[in-house]
Amino acid sequence: MDLNKLKIFYYAAKGESFTNCELNLTPSVISRHISDLEFRHKVKLFHRSPRRLVLTEQGEILFKAAERIMAESERAQIALQESGEELQGPIRVITPMSWTSSVLARHIGAFMKKHPKVTVSIINDDRFPELLLRENDVALLPYAPEHPHLMSEKIAQLNLGLFAGKEYLEQYGEPQSAEELDHHRLVAYSEHDRHMDHINWHLTLGCKPGEMRTPCLRVNNLYLAVEENLGIVSLAKENPLLKNGDVKEVLSHIQGPRMKGFLVYSQSIQTSRRIQAFRDFFREIAKKEGLSIEAESQAA
Repeated sequence: MDLNKLKIFYYAAKGESFTNCELNLTPSVISRHISDLEFRHKVKLFHRSPRRLVLTEQGEILFKAAERIMAESERAQIALQESGEELQGPIRVITPMSWTSSVLARHIGAFMKKHPKVTVSIINDDRFPELLLRENDVALLPYAPEHPHLMSEKIAQLNLGLFAGKEYLEQYGEPQSAEELDHHRLVAYSEHDRHMDHINWHLTLGCKPGEMRTPCLRVNNLYLAVEENLGIVSLAKENPLLKNGDVKEVLSHIQGPRMKGFLVYSQSIQTSRRIQAFRDFFREIAKKEGLSIEAESQAA
């Protein structure tokens, strides 16, 4: 079997599309390769529809085989890349927007300077759909995914508080109780995975069971919202950007939820030097920024 065509089939099946797959090829070229595979082996691999591709029974069989072959190929590539003294190769970091803006963006340059041959891609994803990490991927998440092939290491614990800009407080006053939030402009975290629901704790704080306040704005960059004096937001108290004197914590006597931070990666690469280097890098960041670290490795 042509391994190049098998690779094209694998990514088309994974992306359920000829356009959304991770290949630098036009849909017509991908379709031609798939048709050639089907013709050569006298099988139909996909049920084609305008919305997405669905694997046939024969397609499922080939996809499972292709998945094993691609995994072995990527592991071999990683082994070759890490065989030299200097680390090299790609790392994709999947993480919420808030973690990128408050932590990673401020420090990733130091990692790249230390490992100049490692190429880093940061993917912001606040919804965490069916999380399938590739061989070069790590994720910084507020939960440990339940997946037999993933490893999760708890590396941080953050404490959520409520914050507002000083100009906002001068205009609207500072709330003295949870009930007074009813009369304030509240900014909520936008579309996100259920594991991050606790970030919007101020929408129900002091409310009757089943009730929820309506925010004036939903956005993923909460620090920018508070910096622009748009309302009261929920942020981690350890957020280094809060050292800015123009932002003040409100209702500090009320203890907010705690948010854990996990480093997640494929079980097959737990001994990867690149993964170990990135893990050590993030631990160093956490200590530097005063995060509460509780390192704990476990199989997810």
